[in-house]
Amino acid sequence: MLVRIDNGNSDMNYFINAFLNIPSSKKLLDRIKEGTTTVIALYQRELNKLPIALPDDLLFNSVVDIYKKIRNKIEVNNKINQELEAMAKTLYDYWFVQFDFPDANGKPYKSSGGKMVFNEALKREIPEGWESGLVKELFQFNPTLSIKKGNVSSYIDMNALPVNGFMTKPLQKKAFGGGMKFQNDDVVIARITPCLENGKTALISLLDDEEIGFGSTEFIVLRGIGLKLKSFACCLSRSEKFRKHSISKMTGTSGRKRVKADALANYKMPIPPKEILENFENATAVFFDKMTANTKQNQKLSELRDWLLPMLMNGQVRVAHSHVDGNLGEVEQELGMVAEDDVKYGKV
Repeated sequence: MLVRIDNGNSDMNYFINAFLNIPSSKKLLDRIKEGTTTVIALYQRELNKLPIALPDDLLFNSVVDIYKKIRNKIEVNNKINQELEAMAKTLYDYWFVQFDFPDANGKPYKSSGGKMVFNEALKREIPEGWESGLVKELFQFNPTLSIKKGNVSSYIDMNALPVNGFMTKPLQKKAFGGGMKFQNDDVVIARITPCLENGKTALISLLDDEEIGFGSTEFIVLRGIGLKLKSFACCLSRSEKFRKHSISKMTGTSGRKRVKADALANYKMPIPPKEILENFENATAVFFDKMTANTKQNQKLSELRDWLLPMLMNGQVRVAHSHVDGNLGEVEQELGMVAEDDVKYGKV
């Protein structure tokens, strides 16, 4: 449903957005929904009756200011992540598709006349010193991990996986009852239709150190063998050829098709020397570290927004001289995050 504020005050849009997203408003919206047990909807006629208490100007401006700053900072972080994701994928394409990884002199290998050798198994030329092989030579699939049933751990559902990009949505906490298990630096791929076709794939990076998280049984988990190959795994899983292979290997009835882990594990590909894989991980580490830091900051800012705005609107804290007073601890410091200068990244 599209809601447009027609009083000419653009700040009212932000206030209404903030109001509709606080827990008390969400509960109220749930109560006024109508329909059967299978189809429940929120009708415009009911939304028109929703009471909204408008605060005085000081509180109104404070709510809008906080909401806008946090929202803008989250949008900046997301934009930076998109740029970094594009840079990582471009570098992957240069190194492992066009074979223009840096040679011994730091020049692009193939473009600088590096020797190419026809590989019979792959039916194509690959750089000298590379081999044909299978993905399972580089990655474990669904590595064995253990969580005691009933223990509360971080949970990632299918909706948390992006169709573009590498970062998951914020984690949930949930008692373990089953599902695929993973740790930081693992990569998860959705294996069921339409999620696989849509490209749902993500790097696990928001868990605590050594923590084991879990998610849908419809995930396939990749982990580097001997090396941490998170950057390579992310880019490989989003590469056109690998995705086409994965989709072509789906089996099952219409609407419930899945791909088996073995089908991905047996994907044929050029296998680079260990040194080149390590160099790629080192070259892209700063991209993925920054993406993870931005995603963690977004989660923290979202939690701060969801905690602070309801208290402001409900009168649990007061506003004076554009500062929030009350028992708020480090709120001022946390809000300082949104004032950081934008980071600029050049092209690869």
